[in-house]
Amino acid sequence: MTATTPHGIEIIARGLALREGALLLCRNVEAGYRYLPGGHIEPGEAAAEALQREFREESGLAIRVGPLLLVAEERFEQRGRPRHEVNLVFLVEHTPL
Repeated sequence: MTATTPHGIEIIARGLALREGALLLCRNVEAGYRYLPGGHIEPGEAAAEALQREFREESGLAIRVGPLLLVAEERFEQRGRPRHEVNLVFLVEHTPL
């Protein structure tokens, strides 16, 4: 289930992961864009929990979630449909399993 507000705004937790001067990004090959890893916050889930879950599911990486760095609001069209997102971007650190 995708978490949205009653007005259809999607709330997404994203992570800024830096290591030795490199930034971890995801790439959408079909659409040709890159984005910070993360995903939708599920109902009843804290943003940090969602971010840890998404990193584990998508990359197998365990992370420690640090401070909230920024909040970014985006409105765009995707496949002919309007989209509205609020992205919560946290500093994250990889932690070995």
